[in-house]
Amino acid sequence: RATLFFLYWCFKNRQWIRRISYEGRPIVE
Repeated sequence: RATLFFLYWCFKNRQWIRRISYEGRPIVE
């Protein structure tokens, strides 16, 4: 199960969301 990983991903993405919002593009892994 990826519950803790998902939470960590969301938390890290929170900071990235601001960056993607500026560029207006989705995050690509």
